[in-house]
Amino acid sequence: MFKKFPVFTFALFAATAGTAVHADTAPAAPTGPTREQVRAETLAAMRNGDMVMPSGATTRSVFPGNYPPAPAASGPTSNEVQAQTEAAMRNGDMVMPSGATARAVFPGRYPETPAASGPTRNEVIAQTQAAIRNGDMVSASGLTARDVTPGVYAGATTTPAPAQAQASRVPAKKAAPGDTARKGESVQTYAGH
Repeated sequence: MFKKFPVFTFALFAATAGTAVHADTAPAAPTGPTREQVRAETLAAMRNGDMVMPSGATTRSVFPGNYPPAPAASGPTSNEVQAQTEAAMRNGDMVMPSGATARAVFPGRYPETPAASGPTRNEVIAQTQAAIRNGDMVSASGLTARDVTPGVYAGATTTPAPAQAQASRVPAKKAAPGDTARKGESVQTYAGH
């Protein structure tokens, strides 16, 4: 079998295969931290006692005497505490020895707390009228007017109504002589509930 392939052909084939394999393994740009960064982080964790032991606990929690105390969480400054205390005293929010606030014990001495403000009456009316106009008002059946009568509301996307809600709809009746429609309805579609 070796006599059919000359040695030169075999050597050429081996060289090309080796080159093709090494062409795919060209060094890529580093994506993570460098070796020096990892080494520095590891040394800092060992110094501070933040290394995790096989038990899952840190070395600081197992051997607290071997490490410096953990830095304390910074709280409010003295001036901030004084300002908060003065504001609580001014507003009656300071807790008295009885456990109640000064505002609860002496309500006449402190200003009224403002109630949470919501939308004004005119804003609610405008929102309601817009919902009626767009067919977004929900009926007792849980459907919106847009779901019940999708063709009436221009540009509105409809969602399919459940079968039980469709069966419970009241069919429209023909108008009798003398019937009048409500504002915005035609006489032919008035359901007359």
